[in-house]
Amino acid sequence: MTRDEDTFERRERHRVKTLARSRLFGGAVEPMQIGRYVIRSRLGEGAFGIVYLAFDEALARSVAVKVLARAGDAGAEDRMLREARAMASLTHVNVVPIYDVGTFDGRTYIAMRYAEGPTLRDWVERERPPTSAVLSAYVAAGRGLAAAHAVGLVHRDFKPENVFRDEDGNVLVGDFGLARSSDDSDVASFDRARSDDLTLTATGHLLGTPSYLAPEVVRGKAATAKSDQFAFAVALSEALDGEHPFKGTTPAARMRAIALGKRRAGPARGPRAVRRALRRAMSVEPDDRFADLDALLDALRERSRAPWVAGVVAATSVAALAFATTTRVDSPAVASADSPPVVAPRPRARDASVEDAGVDRPSVRDAGAPRRPEEPPEARHDAGAEALAAGDYARAISIYEVRRSEVERRHGARSSALIAPTLDLARACFEANEKQDALRWAKAALDLAERFTEASPGERQAALVLVAFLQLHDRDERSRASATLERVRAGAPVAGRSRTELLWAESIVLRRERKLRPAIERLQSAQASVERGSMERRLLPLLVGEGTLWIALRQPQRAAAALERAVQVGDRPGSTNLDLARAQFYLAMALGDLDRDPSRAVALARRAKASFEAHGVVNARIDDWLDRAGAR
Repeated sequence: MTRDEDTFERRERHRVKTLARSRLFGGAVEPMQIGRYVIRSRLGEGAFGIVYLAFDEALARSVAVKVLARAGDAGAEDRMLREARAMASLTHVNVVPIYDVGTFDGRTYIAMRYAEGPTLRDWVERERPPTSAVLSAYVAAGRGLAAAHAVGLVHRDFKPENVFRDEDGNVLVGDFGLARSSDDSDVASFDRARSDDLTLTATGHLLGTPSYLAPEVVRGKAATAKSDQFAFAVALSEALDGEHPFKGTTPAARMRAIALGKRRAGPARGPRAVRRALRRAMSVEPDDRFADLDALLDALRERSRAPWVAGVVAATSVAALAFATTTRVDSPAVASADSPPVVAPRPRARDASVEDAGVDRPSVRDAGAPRRPEEPPEARHDAGAEALAAGDYARAISIYEVRRSEVERRHGARSSALIAPTLDLARACFEANEKQDALRWAKAALDLAERFTEASPGERQAALVLVAFLQLHDRDERSRASATLERVRAGAPVAGRSRTELLWAESIVLRRERKLRPAIERLQSAQASVERGSMERRLLPLLVGEGTLWIALRQPQRAAAALERAVQVGDRPGSTNLDLARAQFYLAMALGDLDRDPSRAVALARRAKASFEAHGVVNARIDDWLDRAGAR
């Protein structure tokens, strides 16, 4: 044991003893300090080292500080320091950012963002999210892992415990390249493994956690980007199915199964094409896997036909065309009068021209409505609403795009006359679950309202409310919604549909703050404003929202009452409206909790499943519910 090692361990023992003495007998605790970081508590310890929660006094923020375990020789220490610095150079939205790298008492330490959310394993086990949400989270993690590969970093230990999900739903991969040296005596026998955190070595470098080791690594070869791909596929398969894809009840037995490619038998969840992609990524031979992780992610996104957002029940559809916008990445929440003009999304190609426009994946908007005769302009608004109510989203958006184009042709591209049809189009996109397009159109309407003096204060407020409402439905824009809502409150009172949207937005904010009863009150007020305006179709999502809140409060009787009303409002022959599908499924859940009318509950769930599938939306929760009801 070296002098440096004695120094660090002596400091840590002193810190623990002082803390214990303080808790028993009172008195101040002299804080331990690593560099400029004041240690507040110990978060955990593993084969890689000790992780502390610390406070950065220079920048006044909490950080996680990992002090790496001794590597055993000076060369390995230098290598770990170089790897840590390489990690610090990696900047990606799905990677835990590294703030600082240094040495302390001969140990390498890394200061990084303190990720307060649960790990992906904890999130999946506690929340039991739908398949679409699990896929969304892992694809985000995969993007972070692929970004590391792009700069030459190999993770070596990708697993659900090393991926975090913060309170805003952002997914962050941590612990890149944290290798340590050891000798072969650490793993003279696999059967001596005491836990799934057994450290394996082949060339003196740490290779990973047994359950996620690639076969070539188990056989003693160096870890590569394709080894990370294998670990990623194992973790995602485990998250989807609730059990590890390879046989074995101990780490040693599982490693033998991995080395031989012996996957367990049994049913697998998720779209079949996703399962095929994962099986390929878990091939025994690296050459049989995807060329790189980006190729696997492309296969998951393309083949699943599932939208990539995390939702409670239904996911959003994937936009099939790119839309041009000049909105800057660093721009404020909404455009100001001084900012450059916002260019609205390019109207989507319709009918036969869709294929020529380069569509390669289905979305709700592409549901395949045939060309229909043109209605007169004055009929199009009502026709669009009828199409939305029936779930004919392709036709609805086409109607609103034509209407907006005609106004633009008559008044020009920079006219305040475009505000109303642009808002109608944004709302239609939202109802079709094309939420990114909806937000872009809403911002375009706000830009028009703020640039032209002839625009009324009511038009500006309507656009501002809709932008705030849609920001709350967009993960990347959610943090900006509060500032936009403040701008709304500073302006004139809103009425009509804008008041409904404002109350709905406030209910979303309250729900995220776990203030469920005030959130219900906002939704009920929104329902009253809708009824006074004779817009019953718009009651549907508000009633569904109320029903889900009552379910969260474990009041199935009240949930059933709200959802029964939602089904009555939205039900019509042949309708595949997604809000109606949500109402049907949640009503089935409420009836099941009440143990009332089980045959009707099953019928409702089956209708909801058919509606989701008609729009290419995968909803694993319905399948799970039907399985539990014995009606799959």
